[in-house]
Amino acid sequence: MKITSSAVDALLQLSRGDMRRSLNVLQACHASSTPLDDKGHPDPSAEREEITETHIYDCIAAPHPEDIQIILKTLLSSDITTSLRTIIDIKTKKGLALADLLSSLSDELGRLEVPKQTRILWMEGLAEVEWRVGSGGSEGIQTGALAGAVRKGVAVMKNGTLDLNTFEHLAY
Repeated sequence: MKITSSAVDALLQLSRGDMRRSLNVLQACHASSTPLDDKGHPDPSAEREEITETHIYDCIAAPHPEDIQIILKTLLSSDITTSLRTIIDIKTKKGLALADLLSSLSDELGRLEVPKQTRILWMEGLAEVEWRVGSGGSEGIQTGALAGAVRKGVAVMKNGTLDLNTFEHLAY
C-alpha cells in the first residue's frame, strides 16, 4: 500500500489511538484506491493510487483542516452573517455534521492565545451547542449558536470586558 506521511499523520490523529478504527479506515482507503475495469470490477494489473491525507479525511467524513481554518478565520474576523454562511456552505458542500465541526473547532480554538474570559465563553458555548446537538436539537439553529458563541468571545476580546449589552446584536 502506498500512503503519504501526511496521510499517516491524519490517520493517527483521527483514529485517536483506536487501532481497529485505523485498520478499518486503511482498508476502506485501500479498497477505494483500487482501479476498476470497464465493467466496474477490480483491475489487479493496474497500479493502485497513493493514499493521501485527503483520502483519509474523505473516508472518515471528517472536516479537512483547510476547511476548519477557513471557518475559524471567518468566525474570528467577519460578522455573524458571513460566519454563518461560511459554516453552512462548507457543511453542505462537504456533507459534514455539526458535531464533527465542533470537535475540530474546539481543538483549534483551544490552541489560540486568548484572554481567559474569551476561552471560557468559547468552551461554555461549544459545550452547550454539543449538548443540544446530542439531545436532538436542530442542526441549523445550533450552527447559529456555534457562530454566536465564537463571535461573543471575539467581542469580549475586542472590548476587554464582559458586557452583556455588547451582545444584543449577536443572534443565536
